[in-house]
Formats: sequence, structure tokens, C-alpha cells
Amino acid sequence: MNRDCEGMLDELPMKSYHRAAEVFRPLTHHAAIGSILNGLTDSKVFADNPDEPRCVLTWTKSRIFLSGELGDEDEQRRAAEIIGNKVKLDSINRGAKHFIVYVDPEIRLLDFFELLESVNVHLNTRNYYELDARTREWGEPLRDGLRLEVIDRQFLDGSYGNLDQVKEEMRSERSSVEDFLEKSVGVCGLIGDEIVAWCMSEYNHGSRYAIGIATVEKHRQRGLATATADALMRRCLDHGFSRVGWHCWQRNEPSNRTAHKLGLKFVESYPVYVLEVEN
Repeated sequence: MNRDCEGMLDELPMKSYHRAAEVFRPLTHHAAIGSILNGLTDSKVFADNPDEPRCVLTWTKSRIFLSGELGDEDEQRRAAEIIGNKVKLDSINRGAKHFIVYVDPEIRLLDFFELLESVNVHLNTRNYYELDARTREWGEPLRDGLRLEVIDRQFLDGSYGNLDQVKEEMRSERSSVEDFLEKSVGVCGLIGDEIVAWCMSEYNHGSRYAIGIATVEKHRQRGLATATADALMRRCLDHGFSRVGWHCWQRNEPSNRTAHKLGLKFVESYPVYVLEVEN
């Protein structure tokens, strides 16, 4: 081990990303990390040692992941500085005001979040569900007049209500619409010419992906999200993606119910830290 590099928490070269995988293992339920480490999601990875990392940090858009052994006060301050700079730049460049920090449950944070400037920090809880879709029994979901369309270039050239929101969602976890079309899978549910629900794969790598889903408010509580997600899962199987992950807020009862309806199995509840940028 190169002792001179310990505790610096500096950017890790991409050729060394594989060395961070074991340290990120406590956060293995997050498909985003695997996508980053495999070079499929553009990001940065920081580590305290490039040869044998003990503490690692990465992010994608407003999701920040911190895992391993966060050492002394200097190392905690350095991690807080990196996160603080990322939050500040995203607030300026993207207008982002909320960030979620996912942490290894064994990590010692001490007074870590007090080191962050100009943010309010709230502790919250999320739930995680998972399923191998190859084992799922496929029924005929309720559609309630719903028409299902795959998100592709031809669909995006249409003139549907709420199409701008769909494109915004496509860019929420990918760098661009084109990046989404190249790497992800999406399905929209329509009633007439209005898009009323959409469901998209996120952070695809290997057989894994996570689900992102939304339903227009006035069309909720009709089973449309379930039908649209069902169609996405079928489509993803055709692309070789079978391991489905579903993260949602513990208090979000509709999202938790939808995960159950789709046959996903509850895995765990876990704490997160929500950073809210002060005005």
C-alpha cells in the first residue's frame, strides 16, 4: 500500500474504479454505483488511496454515495469539502436544491454534516425492493383505456401532452435524451394523446437496472403506474435486463403498494441524509 496517499480522498483514475467496488459493497443495492464503476454513467470517484481504498465517494446528479472507513477529522473535512463543492456547483449550474446522501451504515460520520456550509440536513428513510423478473408470473394488468408506447426516437417526434416532462425525466439520470436512448429503456402510458404515466430503466449494467416512475397527478390511483411498469419490465427482459431494483421513500405509500403489486420483494429500509440548499 502506498502510505503516502492515505487519507487524501482524491479523484480516482477510471482505470482504478474496479478497486472501489469492494468498498462500495455495503451500498450494493444501488445500481447507480455499478453503472458508474463500469463507465456507463459519467461521474467522478474519490478514494483515500488509489491502490487499496478504504473510503470511497461518488455521485450521479443529486444522488451522492459515501462508503468505507471515513478516518480522522482531516479526512472528514476533505469529504465534506468535496460534497459541498459538488452541491454548490449543481445548485448554480442545474438549479438543484435537494440532494440525497446514501451512506454505508457502518461509517463513522462524527459531526460530518456540520462541516457542510449553506445546507440544511434532514434524516429520512427509504425502502428498497428487488426482483428477478425471470421468475415473475405475468398476468394481464389493468389498463383502464391505457395505450402503451415504447420511448424511442419516433415516439419523441410526436406531439403528445406532457412530452416535455418525459424528456426531462429522461435527462434526470442520463446526460442527454440521446444518452438515454442509447443506454436505457422507457415506456409511456397514454390516454388519447396525453401521456399520463411513464416508467424508465435507470443505471442499466449487466442484468441490473433500477426503475424510475411517475403518474400525472389527476390520473393517479387507477393502476396506470402498475400497468406501465409491468410493460417496462417485460421490455427490459427482451434487452437482457432482469434484476429489477425499486427505491422509494418509506412514507410514500402509493409507491410501496405499486412495488408489491408488481411482485417485487421488500429487502430493507435504510437511512439517508437529505441536503437542502439554503436560499
